[in-house]
Amino acid sequence: MKKVVSIFFLMLATWGILRARSFYLDSKNGNDLADGSTPQKAWKTLQKLNQSMSQIQPGDTIFFM
Repeated sequence: MKKVVSIFFLMLATWGILRARSFYLDSKNGNDLADGSTPQKAWKTLQKLNQSMSQIQPGDTIFFM
């Protein structure tokens, strides 16, 4: 039983890490019509980043290129 409980808590603890996403902002080569999910689909402006804050969760990373 202890093993099952330990595995459950380990899975629960790593869930946030596994769900973490990355977003990219590139003021030179970005495009605000993109989704910001890869360096090739980076946003261009801070305004777009601010508009997209509802989809950014704790644990996510924003890369400024």
